Amino acid sequence: DEADIARAAELMRGAAEAEIPSAQHALGVLLAEGRGLEANRIAATAWFSRAARNGDVSGMVEFAIALFNGDGLAPNEAQAARWFREAAFRGNAIAQNRLARLHARGRGVVQDPIEAAAWHLMAASQGLADAWLDEELATLSQEQRDEARALAQSRLGET
Repeated sequence: DEADIARAAELMRGAAEAEIPSAQHALGVLLAEGRGLEANRIAATAWFSRAARNGDVSGMVEFAIALFNGDGLAPNEAQAARWFREAAFRGNAIAQNRLARLHARGRGVVQDPIEAAAWHLMAASQGLADAWLDEELATLSQEQRDEARALAQSRLGET
């Protein structure tokens, strides 16, 4: 019930204030959704930022999305790309997918279809399909596809 959720939110706040990254992310989610606390996108984004800076990969993704969309702070596509990249290298499929989309369009990063294809392949290897990227990258030459595949495989070996 609502009283239990509110109590859990207060306990989560204590853990978040104690610099526990997963609790910071979880508190951000509760604030974003208005569960157990009054919805507050600015506060949610602030907690996602703290979680990201403390190494929580889910927090990195949420903070990157907020940065990209200007949700709770001024939009900054380059900073969003930086956080997506950090989470992508840590194996997060959502971050890999978003980074692929950014490279496909050159938003916040240099437009680079090979980078886009490599990150797309990495996300797809974890089951995250993206028909838009499939269509966007359909015009790559076989040489570009091979280069992207080699890049993705080298990164998968590093993750």
